[in-house]
Amino acid sequence: MSFLIVALALVAAQHSVMATCPLPEADQSQDAFERGETCASPGPHRLETGEDDMTAMLQDSRRAVRSHSQTPTARNGGLPKQYTCGLKEKSKLLLMVSSSGVRGPDIKASLDELVSALPAADGTANYAKLKLLEIYDPCMLKSSFWNEADDNFNEETGMNYVKLGIKNKTPGLKEYFNYVGPDEEMLDGSWCYNEWTNSSVTGGLKDLGFASHAQVSIMDHMMQPGEFEELVRADLGITGSASAEALMGKLQKRPVPSTLKRLIEEADVFAVCGGNPDLGAFVMRAFPAVAKLLKKKLEKGRAVYMGRS
Repeated sequence: MSFLIVALALVAAQHSVMATCPLPEADQSQDAFERGETCASPGPHRLETGEDDMTAMLQDSRRAVRSHSQTPTARNGGLPKQYTCGLKEKSKLLLMVSSSGVRGPDIKASLDELVSALPAADGTANYAKLKLLEIYDPCMLKSSFWNEADDNFNEETGMNYVKLGIKNKTPGLKEYFNYVGPDEEMLDGSWCYNEWTNSSVTGGLKDLGFASHAQVSIMDHMMQPGEFEELVRADLGITGSASAEALMGKLQKRPVPSTLKRLIEEADVFAVCGGNPDLGAFVMRAFPAVAKLLKKKLEKGRAVYMGRS
């Protein structure tokens, strides 16, 4: 559900968001959720939704993610109800939320419809003409992402810092791998899917036939190792809010490096992994120059923005 939080952070000023946002009912099983049976009907919905609905959806999504590690289940009092939400008719934003990637014909049909609306696709779901950019920032507070001793680090279909190609942020994090704070603060559990896997196996995007793909972390491009460690310490409650605010103020002034800017400008589809919703929203707030680049493409209907829980 982190993707939903990130999407809301991008369009919060408009008080609306597009596509169906399937949140499972409390009595639905984990198996049904993983099969994608909570997904709504194919195609983007363009319904106007009010700020109050958005706020309730955001709050329920946060509660769901904070209560469940990898795949939400009916534990801890159940999950939020299903919402249908969307942009107004006049919007060109192409946005899809799915609980299980593109696993299943209904979800694939929804993505095909969105892709067909892209200028680069010429009215068809021709992935061979499109470039995919996978964004993995919501994973980056997970123990399994960094800790090679974690049981999930070598998960075949998962993502970690080695697969993503991050080399300069690990030394300062080792002391936090087993940290538990006074209020049970710790690195996030479980693991994130590698989106460059096959749809039939994980709901991934590898077998859709994209012309090219790239896997990135925005924070890896925008932060120094010491700054990322500051963020980890703030998340674990080791430092106070003043330190976090100072870090945010510094990061918000940072320009987008040319390598990341080019990846964003050339991408036709943005795929955001599941993970920590607060971290995904933090990235959009901390780097307004990045958010501006994304919004510029999305508001003109020149890219699809999608993700999974």
